[in-house]
Amino acid sequence: MLPLVFAVIAVLAPTSAPSPATVLASVQKYYGGAKQLTTKFQQTVVNPAYGTTQKSTGKVYLVSPDKMRWDYDAKKQGGAKKSFICDGKTLWAVEPKNLQVFKSSASGSMLPAALSFASGTAQLTKEFDVTLAPNSPYGATVLELSPKQPSAQYKRLYFVVASDGHVEKSIVIDANDNSNEIAFAVHDLTTKLDGKLFQFDPKSVPTFKVIDVDTKKP
Repeated sequence: MLPLVFAVIAVLAPTSAPSPATVLASVQKYYGGAKQLTTKFQQTVVNPAYGTTQKSTGKVYLVSPDKMRWDYDAKKQGGAKKSFICDGKTLWAVEPKNLQVFKSSASGSMLPAALSFASGTAQLTKEFDVTLAPNSPYGATVLELSPKQPSAQYKRLYFVVASDGHVEKSIVIDANDNSNEIAFAVHDLTTKLDGKLFQFDPKSVPTFKVIDVDTKKP
């Protein structure tokens, strides 16, 4: 009888949570050595002050170390699509809705906080204090990252990590408690991406107004 009781206790006993280092190691193992990443995403931006929620979907492409492209799905069939395109030197923000393109120089790393896991965990631990968030509403295994230096862009960052180490969701909380949650589909780390994907020619949108953010001039 006693062995059966002990067996039941063993089954019911809570399993210990992994350490942040263990979770980071699984993330590093999954993304380590990857030169490119392609995935679909679903984005939810919540502004509690105004009580608004905005949802969008699209596809993101990355090539290490500094090329990226975000293509947002059109709100209606046949509609214009918003994009952010960076070739490592120049960032283009294409806004068809307003017939505008914003151009700015890519200073430093252009990888947004939401995708910083793709740059390697060594960089994460250098810039953030990393802990586990066991009571987080975002998922079971969640890393909470707090910037070591104050940032105007965000005050907390969360990564929801799957058992194989890939990041299912990233959540950025800014200084005003607005949240930007991005849920990722299956990550493709093997398909090579054409460099032309990260190039943008403003002549392709002749009716758009091009605004140079660095000079503040059209």
